[in-house]
Amino acid sequence: SNSAASTDPSLMKIYRVGPGDVLDVNLGDSSPDSAEFTVTSKGLLDHPKLTEPLQISGLTVDEIATKFERALRQRTPNSNITPAISVHEYVSHAIIVSGLVKEPGTKIIRREAIPLSVVVADAQSLPEAERATIVRSESNQTFTIDLSQPSELTLLVRPGDVITIQPHPKEFFYVSGEVKDPGEKAFRRGMTLTQAIIVAGGLSKKSKEVRLARDDGRGYLVVTRYRLPEIEKGKLQDPIILPGDRITVMH
Repeated sequence: SNSAASTDPSLMKIYRVGPGDVLDVNLGDSSPDSAEFTVTSKGLLDHPKLTEPLQISGLTVDEIATKFERALRQRTPNSNITPAISVHEYVSHAIIVSGLVKEPGTKIIRREAIPLSVVVADAQSLPEAERATIVRSESNQTFTIDLSQPSELTLLVRPGDVITIQPHPKEFFYVSGEVKDPGEKAFRRGMTLTQAIIVAGGLSKKSKEVRLARDDGRGYLVVTRYRLPEIEKGKLQDPIILPGDRITVMH
């Protein structure tokens, strides 16, 4: 289910620094030590003004500046340097996009989370793309998203997510009874009951009644009966069928 997915909008405004990110450390106009520093693989910032490297992985740039200032004060109590820190190059927050897109591969995101719609647009999904599967490595969750539903595209993608853009899976319906070609048939959206009978070769004998059995979502079949002559005369609506429907044409 998608309900467990993060949809906290504040994550779209935050960036927590990680290994490989390049930081711009500015210690004021007069300081010669303003420069770019790469965060180490262990999440440390090593700077000549510090006695020891600072552990900064998972912190925002504001939190890093505060920690840096505190460390400078410990070394030089009357220090009045106020460091300004920004991300010069984003590296640590990677996602992988594959499947039916023009631009597959590793993408770097500049926030803790971004909407799936942004990812799909950026990677340029192909016309036959109909669904996205997101595997979240940290929680081992999988989300399946229908790309035709705008509300589902608001799902937030997180660093480490693997996104696969796919066609719609093949779906079927089943016809038995008085038809010329019974069996499993490929489902198409918008198909009606009389169209389903035509797909199954049409009636083999004159039939008046059709039973349509549909799963109620809990594993129980709900059966509805339809009178074919009434549908053919326009007295009864030709019902839309759904994937998995079982149609039995009665004699």
